[in-house]
Amino acid sequence: MAKDLTYSNFIKSHIKSIPGDFKWQATPLQIYPLEIISNYLVLPTPLLRADFHFMVYLAKGSYQHQVGIDNYDIQSPSILYVPEREIFSFTSRSMQQDLVGFFLLMENKVVTSIMGKVELADLLSMETVITLDAGNDQWFNTVCGLLHQEVVSMQPNRKIGTGLLQALLHKLITLNSGRRALSRQHEIAGDFKQLLNKHAKDHKSVAFYAKTLGVSENYLNRCVKAHYRKSCKQIILETAVLQSQILMLETPKDISEIAFEMGFADPSYFSRVFKKVTGQTPSQFKTQIVHGLS
Repeated sequence: MAKDLTYSNFIKSHIKSIPGDFKWQATPLQIYPLEIISNYLVLPTPLLRADFHFMVYLAKGSYQHQVGIDNYDIQSPSILYVPEREIFSFTSRSMQQDLVGFFLLMENKVVTSIMGKVELADLLSMETVITLDAGNDQWFNTVCGLLHQEVVSMQPNRKIGTGLLQALLHKLITLNSGRRALSRQHEIAGDFKQLLNKHAKDHKSVAFYAKTLGVSENYLNRCVKAHYRKSCKQIILETAVLQSQILMLETPKDISEIAFEMGFADPSYFSRVFKKVTGQTPSQFKTQIVHGLS
């Protein structure tokens, strides 16, 4: 299986021609003005799966972004949050050059150290994109600005930085709280996605995830449908297909090899699932890669 992308490799592989005097941060929490990142990000990126969480606060502009199988037209002012190991792509071929906002990269150890178990489950299973009203737009602008100022200062205070990040994440959870169900269901849905991102290659039965989480299959399906509006089986197959696309992008293996590596005993069944999820056959997707259109 392809390795998860680190943020240093993300910067090295997908951000080009940035001025030599620009200083990248080397800390578990990083924050950059979006106008700098957007000017030098090579678009579209391939499908990626990162070992870090990231958040985009978009104060001005718009662009397109894929998370999982879903595509989003991100309009300002809004927040996009993508947890670690989630598959994503910056898909816009013409990301506006006048984007304003902030781009945050967070190692998992930072997020888990400042969020309790229930809050972490809330964070991992909330809406991918949250639209902001004028008041919350100003709040995020101010707090992100303070966090950036602290991180790039000559003597950054770790407690102040983590405190500001904690405020940002709790604010996100609060804004999303009106759309969530009971906290227990919310927690289970988030735990399911975390497990799936780790085990989609080897385990495709709902029974495995239900047993691991200590709940019945029916209850797990109810929790997942309440939050993702899809069945467990649908999300399992979508995740497996997305991970297979990453293998196609990163390895020269043929379709049958990739099908077997992703735990599909029958390559023909894999091809049918692939087309149902993406609208293309695996061969068509590989042809796009060859022609540089993915």
